[in-house]
Amino acid sequence: QMPHWGKLQFTQFGVTPEDLDRTLGRITSLESWVDEWESLGRAHEQGARDALALGHPTEASSRWIAASAAYNFAQYVMFLDVDRKRELHESCVRAYAAAAPLLDPPAVPFTVMFRRQPMTGYLRVPKSARPAPVVIVFNGTNAVKEELHWWTEALLERGLAVIVFDGPGYGSTFHRLSMVAEPRPVGAAILDQVERHPELDPSAVGMLGLSLGGYLAIRMAAHDRRVRAVAAVSAPYSA
Repeated sequence: QMPHWGKLQFTQFGVTPEDLDRTLGRITSLESWVDEWESLGRAHEQGARDALALGHPTEASSRWIAASAAYNFAQYVMFLDVDRKRELHESCVRAYAAAAPLLDPPAVPFTVMFRRQPMTGYLRVPKSARPAPVVIVFNGTNAVKEELHWWTEALLERGLAVIVFDGPGYGSTFHRLSMVAEPRPVGAAILDQVERHPELDPSAVGMLGLSLGGYLAIRMAAHDRRVRAVAAVSAPYSA
């Protein structure tokens, strides 16, 4: 029963139309939604391991990214069973982490400490002059940095380095940190880390946020002159 426009959220985050239609066709309840997406994730993970064993790293990375997307959509409707949501999220993170070093350019960990807790992200730098201009991308509520992969690809094609981030209360930090209505300290911590990175140009930093991440990006940019450009997709007005 899913309309065409509803399917775009899935296909734009790396699910093929064939996988989407096949998975939706097997779903009969909210509970089976989780099971069927998890089953798709496991199938892609096994396919990635097989491809790597046969010496096909590009195919392996594509299958791991597809697995990560499937696990992410599996946890999308989980709210009451926090343990299973966390398990599915960890599967999403694990699959993307397996693909990360095989990407071109590779995705390397980018970590920022906030409230004595690590906020994890990935950095990808294009093969161009150094230091590179950089865009920091933030996800939204109930979202994960791993689903920002295709935004990363589009920005890299334009010669921009990209950092994707789980802000406080998102993705890998949802069980360790609470969300923040005033994100200025978060932005300052991230920008300080950018300044320490020799491959990045601290005078050419942009921020892009989706949903509540767009609100965070705007608030950070409004209070820190180091941010030279900001964009937001469907951001709320005030938290």
